[in-house]
Amino acid sequence: DLELKVQEKNPFHFLVDSSAQQLPFELTPDRHSLLLPYLEPGEFEITAPLDFLHLPSAENPAPTIDTLVALNAQVSELIRYERREEGDARTPDETLRLRSGACRDTAWLMAALLRRMGVPARLVSGYLCEFDVAHDERRAEGALHAWTEAYLPGAGWLALDPTNGVLCNHNFIAAAVGRHPDDVTPVSGSYYADHAVPARMEAKLSMEHTQ
Repeated sequence: DLELKVQEKNPFHFLVDSSAQQLPFELTPDRHSLLLPYLEPGEFEITAPLDFLHLPSAENPAPTIDTLVALNAQVSELIRYERREEGDARTPDETLRLRSGACRDTAWLMAALLRRMGVPARLVSGYLCEFDVAHDERRAEGALHAWTEAYLPGAGWLALDPTNGVLCNHNFIAAAVGRHPDDVTPVSGSYYADHAVPARMEAKLSMEHTQ
């Protein structure tokens, strides 16, 4: 059992350094060195065409916050939500091809898009309180939720939920962060035995709101 006292948070209550007002922006050498793991796409770099997305470039810069808010909403509209409680996160290319995915797939796609634009990004796994959402529209009911954080100089780590197309407020409760989906997997590991061992885990999550 976990009891939390949550303070109301305005997700737009932050300031961005003047050096990062436009995308793409350059990090200072010390920040770049520190954040390099969150900039590298690794083996899951996006290879699919992205002509349908309005990504800024050196030739066509764009306001940072407006661009991130618009991209977050566009990914939410593009990727149809699919509840899938088992299995690894799909690669960004696969999610783009299927145009559907669970929250972890959409979050991983968003992180890859941010890194492509030169914005450090990491993944977050945690809980989403949806007390004010109609029951049939809830996307994290009885389960963990995943979203993305982008690093902006001055603002720090800005949380974006591409599954719902919103910036994260006090209803998003982080439990783990990492650069790759494997870093925030709730259950992982191996067991070795000299005979077959059946394995199945069942979990139940419920949240209650008290004043």
